[in-house]
Amino acid sequence: MGVAYPDCVGRRAHEVNRWNGARRALRRCAALLAAGAGLLAATPSASPPAGAGTIPDIITSVSVRQKAVGPYEWMRVDLRFEVPRSARSGDTFTLALPPQLDSLTTGLRIAAADGSTIATAVVVNDVWTFALAPYVDANAGVAGSAYFEARLDRSTVAPDSTVELVFVAGGTSYSDAVRVESSGLPSRSAVHKYQLWEDASQAALVWGVDSPVTPAGSSTVVLTDTPGPGSVLDCASVVVTSSGRLDAFHEPVAPTEVDRARVSVVCSGTQARAVVTSVGEGSLVRLSGRSTISDPARGRFTNVGEAAVNGAATAIEATTRRVDGAGTGTSTTRRVPASGDATAPARSDRSGSGGATGRGGSAGNGAGAGADGSSGAPSSESGADGASGAAGSGEGGGASNPNPPVGSGGGNGGRSGDGSPSDGTWIPIVAIGAGALTTVAGLLLARRRGADPEQPDEPGQPDGSEQPADPAEGAEGG
Repeated sequence: MGVAYPDCVGRRAHEVNRWNGARRALRRCAALLAAGAGLLAATPSASPPAGAGTIPDIITSVSVRQKAVGPYEWMRVDLRFEVPRSARSGDTFTLALPPQLDSLTTGLRIAAADGSTIATAVVVNDVWTFALAPYVDANAGVAGSAYFEARLDRSTVAPDSTVELVFVAGGTSYSDAVRVESSGLPSRSAVHKYQLWEDASQAALVWGVDSPVTPAGSSTVVLTDTPGPGSVLDCASVVVTSSGRLDAFHEPVAPTEVDRARVSVVCSGTQARAVVTSVGEGSLVRLSGRSTISDPARGRFTNVGEAAVNGAATAIEATTRRVDGAGTGTSTTRRVPASGDATAPARSDRSGSGGATGRGGSAGNGAGAGADGSSGAPSSESGADGASGAAGSGEGGGASNPNPPVGSGGGNGGRSGDGSPSDGTWIPIVAIGAGALTTVAGLLLARRRGADPEQPDEPGQPDGSEQPADPAEGAEGG
């Protein structure tokens, strides 16, 4: 006949009658392939779920919002990301900060439009680590942006200079230039006030009020600090210092605590007041301390400082807001489970694969369609006893299933996924291969019977014992 059989067929064909052996071997090969297809179809993923690991190429850009800042100003760092289809929940990606930058934000959450968490992030030792949430297991095409706030480490920069900030995301570096302005430096001929977060927990504020540099002669300096609503002074932390030198940022150099014999301090939870006597020329006197947050729900905290040198008083206010950081993201599709369950999420960015024509049907497009309306590839499978699908063929499924699963293949319920191997996209090939072998076996048997009507059937098999394929077998989600 000139027919070349697989080894599993050829060996059997030489043991018994040529036609019966071929028929039995073909049946067994088809059964093995069909069983394998069924096993794979029942498996949620064609490959083991990815273990938690670090993915290097998720971040696609990093930049600093402000191009010129004062030495005391905050900056906003923006980044964008794209999650690869291979990523799974628990996987991480990192962003290392440049040495000139200190992150004020210590943690953030990236959320989808429906409020679902896409990722969470924390910063430790100047490295941000983002951990992907289960959202990425159910969605594909995930992308978005995030931001956090930071400030310059004044010990690493100089006024009136341009600093190149290099961020390292996995194996990729992103740089941005920032100008450090001197215009934001405090004037030491007037009272100065500052207030900032003690640490990243934002549970306490540190503050200070500075006198102007004292004039010639001996002076008396009175300093007062009054916190606004939401914070309470920690009187045990209050200290009075002085210095006769300033650095490039107009900050006191090597300040020392004032001799207690020359200072008196009165403090309550709502105000601290210090009186310093016998202050020499060219000195800067500072009253400083910390306040604990009594109203965590507040977003902004004020503090008023006042300095009087030889009787002339000047007040100044500082306001500190909560450090911010957050992110948003979207997805283009929902991942479809490999089981092809009709209750799976409705969207798919991949069109349904061409399904084999069902029993008794004719060749047709057999093309399923995803929810986005894209059509699947045509199917060339035809003939009796097709492996997948129910009776009938045509555009988008067999007639026996007028409402196939969304994204299904032709016949009865092939499946579409997000295009990644973990969605079992090669499973239909196995099912179709089983159907093809079953069809070949049927054709060979019919041909032999037509040529030799007296050909006996295989022992133990009554005439016509080849059972019709179950419409649910060989078709994913059928």
